[in-house]
Amino acid sequence: MCFTVFTSFTVESIFGGTWVSLAPISEAREGYGAAIVNDKIYYIGGFNGSFDRATVFIYDIATNTWSTGANLPSPSRAEFGAVTNGTHIFVVGGRAIGLALNIVDVYDPSTDTWTRVSSMPISLATEYCVIYFNGKIYVAGGRTGASPSINPVKTLLIYDIATDTWSYGADLPFNVSDASAIVFDNKIYLFGGFDAYGNVLNTALIYDIATDTWSFGASMPKPRADAAVGRCSSRILVIGGWNGYAMTDTVFVYNPYTNSWDTGPPNAIT
Repeated sequence: MCFTVFTSFTVESIFGGTWVSLAPISEAREGYGAAIVNDKIYYIGGFNGSFDRATVFIYDIATNTWSTGANLPSPSRAEFGAVTNGTHIFVVGGRAIGLALNIVDVYDPSTDTWTRVSSMPISLATEYCVIYFNGKIYVAGGRTGASPSINPVKTLLIYDIATDTWSYGADLPFNVSDASAIVFDNKIYLFGGFDAYGNVLNTALIYDIATDTWSFGASMPKPRADAAVGRCSSRILVIGGWNGYAMTDTVFVYNPYTNSWDTGPPNAIT
């Protein structure tokens, strides 16, 4: 489950609702981490169908070309979260050799170098559930198991970049892994994922950073785990993912202001 690997790199034109193929990456990957700094996308580690990898591929948006950066420090790994504060990329947890990890490595694109910082208090595979906001990194749920849906947790871990320290926020309402997370207007949105019984969820959890509290949003039209999530103007897009039986190509569009969903790219976004 969830071991499909892709070699093409695509981007959606939300307003027109079409997809365009760009320059392909040189090796197929899944379970990688990705972040954007200064109009370049850094595509880090992941599983190539046989082995976990440490390589860093860099996509230049302006030139539609790829290059490489310094490898991740050992161990090679996959199924981690990667986020940026605008200048550095933080690789958090993950899975290597069948084990969840608690390590955190920081990449500086300006010097092409890595630094290891304080580890998480627990070891977690963290793909899709790591978010950066206002000087802190939030890890919402995740799993202690090496494979999707195995041993999800309900912890919220918070890393303070300035002090290099970890703390706990309010627990999630239930155990969840492989959910899709994004920050929007001082709140963290966590969509779908797997529960403690291996079920794929259609839930929308909302964490208010200021009050350290969780609430529920309107459920997604269909259950999804391991989906991509992004923002376009005033909407949040949940793209693709696992529906419990197969990978999908659907796009769900969430309006945080009306707490409502649409299916597929809208005709216009304001």
